[in-house]
Amino acid sequence: MLNYRHTKFNDNIRSSMHQDQYHQNQYHYNNQAQHHTHEFVSSTQIAAPQQNLLHNHRFAGVTDEAIMQPDGSHTHKFICKTDFTKGHYHTIEGVTSPSIPVGDDRHVHYATAQSTLNASHQHSLRFTVLIDDPSGNE
Repeated sequence: MLNYRHTKFNDNIRSSMHQDQYHQNQYHYNNQAQHHTHEFVSSTQIAAPQQNLLHNHRFAGVTDEAIMQPDGSHTHKFICKTDFTKGHYHTIEGVTSPSIPVGDDRHVHYATAQSTLNASHQHSLRFTVLIDDPSGNE
């Protein structure tokens, strides 16, 4: 499943990425070597098809590997399902912002997205990924 998602995503980014960066990312994924990912956990914004059904969903996951950008920065793709609330769930998917320095050679990424349409509505979401290697041992 990991390789399927990455291959599908590579088709979308191949045209915007230098060929050598594309092959470098492809190599790491096919060999399933993890080098740089981030955890995320958040909640969607409140939404509903009707006022009496207002609710939100929680979600959590780990980003895909870093996607190098031509300017030397990087982003990450994320995809996961929300929790099951009010008889349904949503899929969320997107790409983070470039890294945002937070000091001590650490960084985070910001993300915004829309969930899939399910049960006649969708949710907006925004979150910041967690710091990679928070203990600082690497």
